Amino acid sequence: MFEDHSFFGLARTGILEDGSKYPLMLNSKAGQISKKDGILRILSDEIDLERLRKAAVPDGMNNGIETDNFVVLTMGLPYLSRPSKFFRYLNNIQSVNGYRKLLYLPGVSDPYLLPVLVYLGISIFDDIQLRTDSRNGILYSTIGYAKSNENCEGRNREIVNTELDILSHSIREMTLRNIVESSVLSATAIALLRHADRLMNGSAENIYPVRTGRINAYSQQSLLRPDIVRYRRYISEEYTTPRPGSLLLLIPCSARKPYSTSRSHRKIIEAIAPYRKFLHEVILTSPLGLVPRELEDLYPASFYDVPVTGDWSVDEKKMMNDLIISFLKRNEYSEVLAFVPEEYSFISETLEEKSIMIGRYDRDQDIQNLRIAVRERIDRSGISPRWKRYSDIVSKIRFQFGSWFPDISDSIRIVRNYNLNQIVLDGKVNFVIVPDLGKLTITKHSAHFFTEAGRNLVEIDDFKPTSNIYAVGVETASQDVAQESEVVVHHSGEVRAVGIAKMPARAMIELSKGVAVKVRN
Repeated sequence: MFEDHSFFGLARTGILEDGSKYPLMLNSKAGQISKKDGILRILSDEIDLERLRKAAVPDGMNNGIETDNFVVLTMGLPYLSRPSKFFRYLNNIQSVNGYRKLLYLPGVSDPYLLPVLVYLGISIFDDIQLRTDSRNGILYSTIGYAKSNENCEGRNREIVNTELDILSHSIREMTLRNIVESSVLSATAIALLRHADRLMNGSAENIYPVRTGRINAYSQQSLLRPDIVRYRRYISEEYTTPRPGSLLLLIPCSARKPYSTSRSHRKIIEAIAPYRKFLHEVILTSPLGLVPRELEDLYPASFYDVPVTGDWSVDEKKMMNDLIISFLKRNEYSEVLAFVPEEYSFISETLEEKSIMIGRYDRDQDIQNLRIAVRERIDRSGISPRWKRYSDIVSKIRFQFGSWFPDISDSIRIVRNYNLNQIVLDGKVNFVIVPDLGKLTITKHSAHFFTEAGRNLVEIDDFKPTSNIYAVGVETASQDVAQESEVVVHHSGEVRAVGIAKMPARAMIELSKGVAVKVRN
């Protein structure tokens, strides 16, 4: 048996029955994997070797061999040299088996492939490749292979086991994607990561957590992170401005987050303070593209780091221009004013005719020019605010939970309590904005919105949860439930709790161990 302790989408970490922690490299010298009397033993599981040999012959797309706890990827190693075929093979096995068993990939212990393979959901490896490499004088290091004149098995084993410990820790800390992006040292690893991104940016979007740890957007691959693609898709296809008819002000990002706490943004805000009610401020940044001011304190806008060089790649320019085009098609503004430095000049051809770009951005005189330009356009166009007092709050709610959420801006009020903004409806707290988490948390008083819409729901057996809800107690979950989603817990429609999903919906339904929901109240 095994028990999952933490997930990161397809990746998982936990404890096996013998106390071993996975992700795990089986140690053949310690008897964790062995062959005897025609039987392969994997810890406490056994497989007939003849059956294994037959399954290792290509026959279209076999589903590996199942044991009590594992699915052995019999064709995994032969297919690894062809990443697209390997990925189809793996995806086929996962779609059949889900989270019911751990995936074991025999014959692989390459430290430069392990991060992406763990990210893809493989939990068990073995030391066969490691022992062969070590005998041949191949030494593993943090930057690639080296040649050694000695048997370096001890050193190589230490490198791999340390890496697996780091991957396990990163799953628990929700930073696995950062580790994977910083570890792709081979063409095979990059190809597999791109295949995974296509899956999780498409048919399996809800596999990826809705919130992770800090986002280190240090490579071009960050443009395809599922949480970032999910964000851009919402801005492009669903987002509607809470301030229609206003003057759109485009400004660059800052290193400090939220942007409005930075020195550069404070200067801008101070200069335009008398006119902000006529404006909608939107920040230009990579890899997110566009960040409306009201979303700047939510995930992912408040939780990413990106190298600030002033250089934009071809992919980044295309991403930004495509997003601006779709954004302006979906949203109505009186004019567009771009207050950006020279390196943003590539957006000029994308902006509409009623747009203007101003100055260098970083000098005091530029700030004054911005103030004058804003005032002149407001005076000339006679812009009248067409937004409600709490429209920005509803925009936050719809961003996190979906555009289906009703407009409650006329009915709510904001109460400050314990340094948190509480969204109150009919005298009861419905949501709490938690900047440290970059999200809104729900309460039982807002649960009816979700039960009526059939969204973010986890149905449990007939009991009253007081803390954690384990997978064994889950009956079903709506398919929009992803890891770290805010969820409403109910039994036959009766609300029992609210909390945070700690597993994807499919894992909750298929597993009998592990925490499915962390209950808040």
